[in-house]
Amino acid sequence: MGNESEKLSDEDHYALGRVDAMLNLRQGILDKLYTFSNDGIKGLILLNGGTIPVLPTLKILSPQTDIENISPAIACFLLGLFAALFAQLAIYLSVSLTVREYDSELNDFIDRYREKRRARTQTVRTKSEVSSAQEHTKYSDRITKWEKIALYSALASMSLFIIGGVIAMIAFYPSEIDIACLMHMS
Repeated sequence: MGNESEKLSDEDHYALGRVDAMLNLRQGILDKLYTFSNDGIKGLILLNGGTIPVLPTLKILSPQTDIENISPAIACFLLGLFAALFAQLAIYLSVSLTVREYDSELNDFIDRYREKRRARTQTVRTKSEVSSAQEHTKYSDRITKWEKIALYSALASMSLFIIGGVIAMIAFYPSEIDIACLMHMS
């Protein structure tokens, strides 16, 4: 704003407040997505990845179990691991694209403000500025394509972990599972 002796108008305070709000919104999004990707997905990676070497080890302790019986469980855990890793990649892409879009919107707003400030016009906000604010509100409520992919990948990873666990239990304890199922059905 060139001259420091200039007093800020209400419009200037609004513009500075909007820039601060955008920066705070951006930081909030980054913090939440970073926490989600590092904590939630890490758990799925550890669950699926940690179970893969455990099953062959348990096979040694349980000689009556055939390796063919636990192979589908290992495959489920491996696919679950890949789904969790893909979810982590998708959430990273989502964060990156969201930050770029907000940076672009923030830079556009700053450019419009500077042009308006240079022109020194005291006009009411135009329809395009109002629609821009409405688009921002709509944008902040929508879920991006990469967020959906990350969510579906995480759900697939968790489902594969559960399915793999059931298959492993049936492989290691076939008679106990059959008896428990028969008792529950009757």
